[in-house]
Amino acid sequence: MQKNNPGKLFYGWIIVICCMLLSASGGIISGVLSTFIKPVSEQLQVSRAEFSLTSTVINLTIMLIMPFVAKILKCVPLKRTIIFSACISGTAIFCFSFAKNLAEFYLLSAICGFFSCFMNAVPIVILTSNWFREKRGVATSISFSGMGLSSMLLSPIAASVIEAYSWQTAYRVVGISFLLLSVPSSVFLIREKPQEIGLEPLGGQQAGQEKICFEGFEHRQVIRMKSFWLFAAAIALIPLTSYGVQQHAISYWSDLGYSATKAASWYSVMMAIGIVSKASMGAVYEKWKIRKASAFVCLAACASYILMIFCANPVALVLMVVLFGISSGIQITPPTYITNRLFGDRDYSMNYGTITMIYYLGMACGVPFSAFCYDRFHSYLPAWCIYSVLMLAVLVLIFKAERCARKEWIQAFGTAYDGADA
Repeated sequence: MQKNNPGKLFYGWIIVICCMLLSASGGIISGVLSTFIKPVSEQLQVSRAEFSLTSTVINLTIMLIMPFVAKILKCVPLKRTIIFSACISGTAIFCFSFAKNLAEFYLLSAICGFFSCFMNAVPIVILTSNWFREKRGVATSISFSGMGLSSMLLSPIAASVIEAYSWQTAYRVVGISFLLLSVPSSVFLIREKPQEIGLEPLGGQQAGQEKICFEGFEHRQVIRMKSFWLFAAAIALIPLTSYGVQQHAISYWSDLGYSATKAASWYSVMMAIGIVSKASMGAVYEKWKIRKASAFVCLAACASYILMIFCANPVALVLMVVLFGISSGIQITPPTYITNRLFGDRDYSMNYGTITMIYYLGMACGVPFSAFCYDRFHSYLPAWCIYSVLMLAVLVLIFKAERCARKEWIQAFGTAYDGADA
């Protein structure tokens, strides 16, 4: 096997770009589809809570399948599975344009959620883990930053198409965009392992990492650890709050009197800032460590939720957009980076799969909860207040999980985990 040439672009960064495009496709599911909540619910004459259940169906399907994804991907060709799953997911989004009632939306949502498991999240983590020993946190953050890219580019386009034509046409545009983002790069560029093209991972073959203290815990140990369940509680609350805000932002701003196109434009700006945040948050965590970085991002998120209350004022809207965009890295880095730091490389894909399952459970609850608040109180304000308090709870839980994990490493291996907070 040849050594990586320092003067040549490491092919792993091409893999990162492919993963970024895959996560951009996932961003269509978690972000761009929120553009349709208000126009579709109004035309179908259903409540926003009822239509928001399409998002819940997607997320609950992902949650139910996620524990098995890592095991299944060990038994099937990764590249072919990604391509096939991307084709089915994109087709399901395209077919939303033909749905006539909620039952059809829910069925297509389940199909979309099922197959998205096999072309996003766990496959991205597997690819980055295979290609990177060094700079894995940076590579993973950049890989998942594409989630904001699709929302930034497609949300205003979808809003404009809805206004100019119809939501059916907009769904077709979004579905085709999903396929263009995910399929060509997967077909032509993805290589599962560096050995396939005669290379080795960045940082070498993990020399020196054969020690148990650097490998971490087995999955069966992790799910019995106190630190895991403290961290899992934080992970459930992160998407509950962030997506509870994000997926209703356009509808909320349009309710305040902003045009649908202007609301989508501000949403696009928020996602653009989020791209930078998601791409850099891994480096922030590596430099500041878990507690300091988490305090920064959680407090910024809490402030943005409070500012949502005052978004009728354009200044508050601008501040909210900036702070939410900066804090949106919290959607990516804790599930990927902190899971690896607290529990190690051993069984990382299975640990991450379990954490991701819990993450999607939180996401499944947050989006309909915001809609419920709107339908019940004719206002989103109760949701924004609750989310700001819950984000402070996230920070407390992460602090407790980090402190507990440090003690568990010392008890098991005689040393704190690699990169522990001082």
